[in-house]
Amino acid sequence: MVSKHQISDDFEIDYENISIKDARNIKLRFILYLEKLEELLEASFQEEKTQQIKPFLSFIKKEINNFSSDSIKLDKIEIAKVLTDIDYINIGSSILLDIPLNDCFEIIHRNNLEKEDSFNKKPITRADGKILYDSNHTPPNLESVLLKD
Repeated sequence: MVSKHQISDDFEIDYENISIKDARNIKLRFILYLEKLEELLEASFQEEKTQQIKPFLSFIKKEINNFSSDSIKLDKIEIAKVLTDIDYINIGSSILLDIPLNDCFEIIHRNNLEKEDSFNKKPITRADGKILYDSNHTPPNLESVLLKD
């Protein structure tokens, strides 16, 4: 598993000085979850079904962006339970679908390390802080682990 120190070094993020109640970063985590949920739905269901759900996800993203710092409570014990359950669901899903999750994670992680501008070698960030790929980016090759037999 990748440590927070490795990620902070790779992406030049100073996690030691980020406030636990940093509303921007807390909200970004939820937006990223929703974006990944949308991608998972698109990969799992027919387009006409996912199109019905997208307006709800967009609405939730807008509402989250409107949350103030005062609305953050961060029950660390409950969050730890939920994050662990999400990992458990991911592991179960990978077993069900015969996806070597650890191998895929390594490929995705290496690919994420390429999230920088190919010209000036600095991370490209979206307004909300998400680090983006350069326009010259090559997507990860998961076929190399999914199709081996």
